[in-house]
Parts: sequence; C-alpha cells; structure tokens
Amino acid sequence: MVEVTSTQMRINGNHYRQKTPRNVALHLYDATGQLMVHPEYITAGLLVPSYVDFHLSELILYKIATESGYRPVSAPPDWSLMWAQEESILKEFAT
Repeated sequence: MVEVTSTQMRINGNHYRQKTPRNVALHLYDATGQLMVHPEYITAGLLVPSYVDFHLSELILYKIATESGYRPVSAPPDWSLMWAQEESILKEFAT
C-alpha cells in the first residue's frame, strides 16, 4: 500500500468520517515483479512508480507488514459491510 487516500466521503458538502480507511493507493507491479513505471515517465526521465486507488471493499487483507516481517491475517475484515453502509448513505441523497 502506498497511502491511505481517504477516511471519509463527502456528499453535498457534508463529511461522513469513518474510523477505518476508506480508499487506499496501491503500487502496480509488472509480470516480472518489478514496480511498474509508465513508459512515458521513463522517456521523460521520471522514475515515478504507477499506482491505482481502490475502495477497501475491493481488497482482501492477507498480510500486514511489520518491522520483523509480515504478519498473516487469519480473519480479514469484511470491508463489503463498510461499502453497504456507504451505499445506504448515498441512497439517502439519490446519488
């Protein structure tokens, strides 16, 4: 994960803050396992890795990085419940 991009959603100017991250940015890797850098960035002399934003409901948490290595997650959270809550809020505003 590159960063947590949001912990809230905003509808009609109102903020709905959540305790957990809502969206995260993840690096993309190519088929060889190397960080993907778009060719146009390389041509321009920029080595900026590519990343994509995801809503947590689209991901499954398998491991958490720690200072001593990776800690497996035996019971990952069900982020789809968070998405269901967001959908109910969005329906109130017909968005």
